[in-house]
Parts: sequence; structure tokens; C-alpha cells
Amino acid sequence: MAMATSRRQPTASTKETYRPGLSEEEIEEIREAFNLFDTDGSGTIDPKELREAMESLGYEAKNQTIYRMISDIDRDGTGEIDFEEFLDV
Repeated sequence: MAMATSRRQPTASTKETYRPGLSEEEIEEIREAFNLFDTDGSGTIDPKELREAMESLGYEAKNQTIYRMISDIDRDGTGEIDFEEFLDV
């Protein structure tokens, strides 16, 4: 009887991230900002979370604007922003 094994996929909090020109400390600071946007802890920023973050910063966030922002950043087409995409901004 074969045992099924599951491999845990690395998450934004566990995989090593490197960006030329950014120190590990700077990447951690950016991760902390990302986590403030990612209010449900899913590892991605969805349209609702982005709208709430924009409104908390004093911006009027219309649906069209929110979806456009996400589409401009979302390289993998999920409709959400993951940490790697956020870091590229």
C-alpha cells in the first residue's frame, strides 16, 4: 500500500526572496507592509483588501480603479497580488 505524500508549497513567509538593490531588512519591511494589506492572511491581496487599504490611506477607491491596479501588477493572472508581485512594485 503506497502512502500519499504531500509537499508543502512555500508561502510568501517561508520562501527566500531576493531582489537586486534591496537588503534583507528592506525586503522584510516591504513584507510587513504587504501583511498590513493582506488582512485575511491568505498570502495575497484581493480587490476588497486593496480597496480597504486605499480608503484607509484617504483615497477614494472605485471598483474600476482597484481592478485596474490589480491587473497592472498581477503577472500570473489570478486577480490577486502575491508578495512577489507586490515586491516588484
